[in-house]
Amino acid sequence: MIHTLSYEIVDGHIIVISSNGNLLIDTGAPSSFGNDNTVSFAGRNHSVKKDFMGVSPKSLSDHIGININALIGADILNQYDIVISPYQRQLFVSEEEQHVDGEELELDEFMGIPILKASMDKDTIRMFFDTGARLSYLHPNIAKTYPRIGTELDFHPGIGRFNTETYRVPITLGGETVELVVGILPQLLQMTLMMSNTSGILGTAILSDYLVGFAPRRKKLILQRLKKELPNGVEAKHYLGAPQPTRLPENIHTETGMTNASSNPFIDLIRKALSLNWCMDPCCTTCGAMDFRSALQEVSGKLGGPLANALYDVSLDELMSWPEWEGALVIAVRELPLPGQATSLLESWLEQACQNLRFFDVVLYRLIRYLPEDHSARVEWIKRGVSLAIQTCDFSLVESLILTLRKNALQYDQLMALAKRFAKESRQMQRVLRSACKIPHEFRDYSRCYERRLTYLNQEFKKNIQLYFDKLPDDFKILRRRFIPDNAIYPNNWDEIFSYLVMCLDNKGDKNIPEPPVPFILAGSCAPDVNKFKRFNEIIMWSQQYNFLDELEYMISQNKRGYYYGET
Repeated sequence: MIHTLSYEIVDGHIIVISSNGNLLIDTGAPSSFGNDNTVSFAGRNHSVKKDFMGVSPKSLSDHIGININALIGADILNQYDIVISPYQRQLFVSEEEQHVDGEELELDEFMGIPILKASMDKDTIRMFFDTGARLSYLHPNIAKTYPRIGTELDFHPGIGRFNTETYRVPITLGGETVELVVGILPQLLQMTLMMSNTSGILGTAILSDYLVGFAPRRKKLILQRLKKELPNGVEAKHYLGAPQPTRLPENIHTETGMTNASSNPFIDLIRKALSLNWCMDPCCTTCGAMDFRSALQEVSGKLGGPLANALYDVSLDELMSWPEWEGALVIAVRELPLPGQATSLLESWLEQACQNLRFFDVVLYRLIRYLPEDHSARVEWIKRGVSLAIQTCDFSLVESLILTLRKNALQYDQLMALAKRFAKESRQMQRVLRSACKIPHEFRDYSRCYERRLTYLNQEFKKNIQLYFDKLPDDFKILRRRFIPDNAIYPNNWDEIFSYLVMCLDNKGDKNIPEPPVPFILAGSCAPDVNKFKRFNEIIMWSQQYNFLDELEYMISQNKRGYYYGET
C-alpha cells in the first residue's frame, strides 16, 4: 500500500502536514524524536524519543519559524521506499518496493544516514544525502576551487547559526549533472565528515531539478529529471506508481506542472517563468527578459498596484527557495510604474530583511546602491546594514556596503576596520577597497607574497625554536615535556587527539566548557609553524584547565606516527 503525504518546503526543509501536526523529514538525522512518545507515519505508530543530543521539536520550531511536532529521521525512513515528487509536493511512502525510472545511484550509510558518490571534474567523493539540509556542502579544499558567489546564514542544532561562504559547483551524480550552490561547514562539523569518510552533503536543493526515489533497504537512490517545459495538454512529470487520478489535481497548473502552494501572484509568475525557461536576467542583452517583463506588466496593470501588493506580501523564505529569484526581484521592482511604490516597498522590507542576511545583501547591492545618496530608503538601509555587518562580520555584506558607500565608507571606522581585516587574506576585498575607497596597496604582503612569507616565517621559526620554547613559563615547560619533545611542534596524530577530546567533552555533558582549540591541520590552514606550535600548546592548556590531561596523555601514548619538527 502506498501512503500519500502532502508536504511544503519551509526554509529549505520538507515539512509534512499530518494528524500528528507538522513533521520534519530528515534523512540526515540518525534518530527520530517528537513531543509525544509515539508518532504516526505512513500507517504505522513508531516509538520516538523526546529529543536527540539536546535537539528537541521546540528548538527546531524556533529555528524554522513554524511549529514542529516531530522529526522523522533515518531510523524510521529507512524502513520504507519513499518517492519525493516536487511538482506535486507529495511523498509516496510504502513498505513495498516502489520503482522509479531514472538514474540509479548506489547507497552506503553511516549511522543510518545515506551516502552516495558524486563527481566534480576528475574527483569522485562521498556525500551524505540529507533532506534536513537547506544548503549543500563540500569540503573547503573542493569548494574553493569554484566561483564564489556570496555568503549564506545557516543553522545547525549542535552549534546554532553560522555564516558560510557559498560557491557555484557543477556536481555529477551518475549520469546526471546539476549545478548547485554549496557552502563550507564550520570546522567542528567537518569532523563528522572526516569520521565518516565523506566530503560533502547533498541537501534539498536537488529537488529543484529531480524527482527522487529513496530505497534505503535496496541501497539505491533514483533521480528522475523533472520536465521544465510542458506543451499544452501534457501532464506534469510525476511518479507514475502513485495512486492518483488521470487528470492533474486542481492545485497543479496544467501549463507549468507546479503546485499552487502560494497564493502570491509574483511567486506564481516565477514558477511559470522557470517551467517555461524564460530569462529573468535584468542585464540580458540577448532577449532583455521580455517574456518575464511582459508577464509582469499583465500582473501589474496600468498603475502597478497588484504587483506592488504581491511584492509587499511575499514570503522571503519562499521567494529565496526559487532559483533565479534575485534577477526576478530586481526586474519586478524596476517595473513598478510609480516612483513612490518602490520607495514604500523598500521601506516595508527593511525589518524582515534585517532577519535575513542574504536577502538584505541582495537588495542592498542590486537596488539600494543605485538610489540617490540622500534618498530616505538608502539612508536607512545603509544605517541598518553597517550595524548588521559589524554584528555578523559577514564578508559579502561588508563588500556590498563598501561598493555602495564608496569613499563615504571611510566615515565608518568599524566597517573599515572589518574590511581591512578581510583584506589581509582576501584579494577580492583588496580590489574593492582600492577601487571604491582609493586605499593603496597596503595589503600586498598578505596576498601576492603569502607563500613566500610563510616560508620565511617557517625558516625563522626553525632557527629560533629554542627562543620560543625558552619564553614559556617553567611550570608549563615541565607539563609540555609530559606530552611532546622540546624541539617538536606537534604529534602527528593531532587530528585523532582532537576527535577524542571532543568525544570526551560530549560525554562529560558540561555545556559551560568550550570546545578544544581546533588543529590547524584540520582547519585546512597553511599557517606558519610558529602558529602550529602555539596552537598545540593551547591544546595542553585547555586540557589542564578543564581536567582532560589524562585523556590527552592516553592519546599521546597511542601515537604511532611520530612528531612534526617543522618544514624542511
